[in-house]
Amino acid sequence: MSHDASRLMDVSVSVGPVRVRRPLMALCLVFMLGVFAGEWMSVGLVISAASAVCLFLSFFLRRNGWAHFFLYAALLLFGMLCGAGGRRDFSPCALENQISSSRTYLSLDGVIMDDPVFTPEEEGGSEGSCELRLRLHGLRQRIPWQQARGTVRVFVRGTSPGFFEFGQRWTMDGLLIRSNFESMRDGFTLYTDVDHSRRLFVGSHWNLSMYCFRARHRCAEILSRGIGESSQAALLIRALLLGYRSDLPVGLRDLFASTGTFHIFAISGLHVGIVAVLLIGLLKLLGLSREHWFFGLLPLLVLYTLGTGGRASAVRACVMALIFWAAPMVGRRADSLSALALAALGILVVDSSQLMQPGFVMSFVVVAGLILMVPTLSAFWRRVIQPDPLRLERETGPVALWRDAARWIGDLFCVSLAAWLASAPMTAYYFNLVSPVSLLGNVLVVPGTFLVVFTGCLSLLSGLIIPPAAELFNFANQAFLDLLLLVVRGMQQVPGGHYFVQSPPGWMLVGWYAGLAVLFFGTHFLRRLLWVVITVLICLGVWYHLTERTMSVDVLDVGHGYAALVNLPGERDDMLVDAGCTRSAMPIVRHLRRCGVDRLGVLVLSYPGYDVLAGAEQILLAIPVRELWCVNPSVFSMSLREERDVRLYESLIRQAREKGVFIRYLSRGDGGFLAGMQWDVFHPPDGGEPGSVRDAALVLRIAREGGGVLFMGGARRRTENEMLRGRSLFSAPVLVAGAHGAAGTCSRRFLERVSPDVAILSVGLYNVFGDPDVGVLDRLAARRIPFRRTDESGGVRIRWTDARCGHYVVEALDD
Repeated sequence: MSHDASRLMDVSVSVGPVRVRRPLMALCLVFMLGVFAGEWMSVGLVISAASAVCLFLSFFLRRNGWAHFFLYAALLLFGMLCGAGGRRDFSPCALENQISSSRTYLSLDGVIMDDPVFTPEEEGGSEGSCELRLRLHGLRQRIPWQQARGTVRVFVRGTSPGFFEFGQRWTMDGLLIRSNFESMRDGFTLYTDVDHSRRLFVGSHWNLSMYCFRARHRCAEILSRGIGESSQAALLIRALLLGYRSDLPVGLRDLFASTGTFHIFAISGLHVGIVAVLLIGLLKLLGLSREHWFFGLLPLLVLYTLGTGGRASAVRACVMALIFWAAPMVGRRADSLSALALAALGILVVDSSQLMQPGFVMSFVVVAGLILMVPTLSAFWRRVIQPDPLRLERETGPVALWRDAARWIGDLFCVSLAAWLASAPMTAYYFNLVSPVSLLGNVLVVPGTFLVVFTGCLSLLSGLIIPPAAELFNFANQAFLDLLLLVVRGMQQVPGGHYFVQSPPGWMLVGWYAGLAVLFFGTHFLRRLLWVVITVLICLGVWYHLTERTMSVDVLDVGHGYAALVNLPGERDDMLVDAGCTRSAMPIVRHLRRCGVDRLGVLVLSYPGYDVLAGAEQILLAIPVRELWCVNPSVFSMSLREERDVRLYESLIRQAREKGVFIRYLSRGDGGFLAGMQWDVFHPPDGGEPGSVRDAALVLRIAREGGGVLFMGGARRRTENEMLRGRSLFSAPVLVAGAHGAAGTCSRRFLERVSPDVAILSVGLYNVFGDPDVGVLDRLAARRIPFRRTDESGGVRIRWTDARCGHYVVEALDD
């Protein structure tokens, strides 16, 4: 061998794998860290000046090694400024700086920012309510109109479909509420009706977004041809292809959400990718070279992204696709991680508040997980199914076909597994859901979704050229969707396929992703150590689950209604006392799931009233219930049975009986134990005939050792007097006042008998009856009984810190 050849061999052996530098990844992470810090820190002019100085030094020292340090410091400080600016608008025109009270009547002037969402009062009805977002131009509150900035969510009653459109400018008079309830925390909501709304003009004719939304409506009409605009198939197709998720019935949304497949409705890489493939096919027909595809994709993908609502997942997919196809123009190969980092950086610079939004976090975490984990998983699977290397004859026929099919199915499962590993902790944190069944279900659902979206795109293209041809593709899509729903419904029936959990703490999320990093990129020793740590954690978790005996009572803020969750040890004995009104049913369900409650042991209905009864039907549909505790409807006279609420009450009891729920009718003297908790009933008396539905209110006390809660429900003064005439000892440290603290309740004698340490008044921000009564507050103050109002402090949690000694604390319920 010659000397030159041996030197060439040495060089070839010494060269290792090429390391790809990704400076955008570091820049994006530093900026995100700054935005996160700015969300929680006070940022002033010093930070602004320091950011400018660091940026100048990075440019001045660009040939020095310190340039990178100052560049990262400038980006970190700039991220802090963006985070602080996104947290609050310091302008005097900002709505939050002009409105100090939690509720006020005023007039607002603004432009509709998005497609309004119409909800009919009855299924198939033409009248209902509309939800929209209004970008403010001005407000009027006892003074002439003044300039205002901000965004307000608006609920308008008495509307019809198509009454409001994107881009229209309206003035609206109504009740503005600064809410701390659920997802509306620190937000503004205006409640009004059509009679107090006036349109100023139709909209701006040069607005690009307006044309995108109009094109979206046109596409929705094409996708509905032949199958009915309100049919289930049409609703699903429009949601999958155009992002009309709000049109989906609650049952379908719960079906896909509980099986972990609701992600298919997020306009993301799958949808943008299919649209890009069709556009590339069209560009090829036009004879454009690969280097010029970017110019054809840019306007069309941007219009599609804007038309579908411009959500974070769609923007991320659009930016990544454009970066990918722009690479050939400059003679470079696209890098997925750099494209992902650039997309995140661009979105956060425009709107830094996106960093704290579930849609942004889920979208980027899942895509990063796919990019990092799928190659490793796929390579492992291909090594498993590779043919025998010592085999002399080449595989042919069924064996080769089987191996190709196994490779394709295995790749699909690797994608599903990587997506599940990346998204599982975030899904548990944001949505309190764990869906192991989605691991296998997505292997069928994702290809089915691809088929539906692809067929829908063909329907749109053919509908624009040959309108009757769109019906053929829509009929085919209807069949595909029937198969897709069959698969998803089968997934929902799998025992243990999905369950709800409490939101994991932050350290657990960090530990999960650190474990994934070790598992996929760590050394052999670190991987073995990881399995030891996982085994220890599983053992500790099982021990804690078996020995955990904590108990809490959550009195929820459901407006002018009642709802309280009694969270007991175990998974099947939790109790929900009343179910609030109709609009509060889904927030109650979300709270139950946030507490890890996926089934109820007992649902208590204290009396036939709208404020405690209307949401029960939706609760029964959403969550399995073992027992229903209520007052026997036979105690009501014939005249009371003709009332609407009593008829609804009886209908609800029949519905519960049809679902196999055990019905227990309660009266004074009933009691027992449930998961170590004692419960007693003090009203109504057995055999009485109430003069009104409130006279039969169910009064229930739950207690453990020295701690107890007395639920008065809808009981008024007459009920309190009947209880005082009896000999029962109904004292309790915590009193949930009856009838929302209405006039006449919480009398002096009653408070002496109960002797509470604290009182809770469930009135809520949406209470329009003026409760609680001033006299009630005065009597509580006279006895020096501290009280909590849900309209001021939100929900309230009573948590037992020491069940054996009866020690408990009363704290704000952080939702």
